[in-house]
Amino acid sequence: MKKLLLFLFLGWAVAFSFGQNRVRGNGKVTTQTRNISGYSGVVLKGSLDVVLTPKEQGKITISAEENIIPIITTKIVNGNLEISFKENISVSYKKGATVYVPSTGVNKIELSGSGDIENQDILKTQLLTLHLRGSGDIKLNVSAASISAQLIGSGDMELKGNTKDFNIDLRGSGDVSAYQLSSQKVEATLVGSGDIEVNASSHFKGDVKGSGDIKVKGNPSDVEKKIKGSGTIKIL
Repeated sequence: MKKLLLFLFLGWAVAFSFGQNRVRGNGKVTTQTRNISGYSGVVLKGSLDVVLTPKEQGKITISAEENIIPIITTKIVNGNLEISFKENISVSYKKGATVYVPSTGVNKIELSGSGDIENQDILKTQLLTLHLRGSGDIKLNVSAASISAQLIGSGDMELKGNTKDFNIDLRGSGDVSAYQLSSQKVEATLVGSGDIEVNASSHFKGDVKGSGDIKVKGNPSDVEKKIKGSGTIKIL
């Protein structure tokens, strides 16, 4: 039985590898500009990096090895700019691949995979929604009336700037570092072994299920805590 299972697994692995094309970067870095606009969200899938720039929409710039650029897809789907590699292609590169995206009008950022998203200057919007699924990183400087963020997996989210209301939901082993995000009201939910650091000046509500920890700066006057498991909530 074990030999049969091993044979089936090896057969699947071989079939899978032949079903994918493989592209290796040639080491020659170049840039390409693409005309694209009309998005309110940026969705990154895979291992690419995205840098949000404080510019008006109209053109994005890709910096990558010359044989990698053609397999990077950028398209508008349901009002979101989706960035990814073409399907069924295994990619390895020596110099990295970065897409520079104008952030004016953006109020939603989503990352699935192992890529990174960061911004230049300050991202300004009324309502900002953040989603991170996987092992990637989101690092942003923001100014928004309200921020709603969710992290599922082992990734990291680092936020600074200011907001009135900050809602963070962490599920998994990832970390949220938001001491430098000045917030009036914070609601934090942690399920798993991750860690959350926030700054709340008025109200804080925290819910921990598992072994994770929430640390709160800002000396909020109104505090609500709920803990189930070995985790902690500390008001610093």
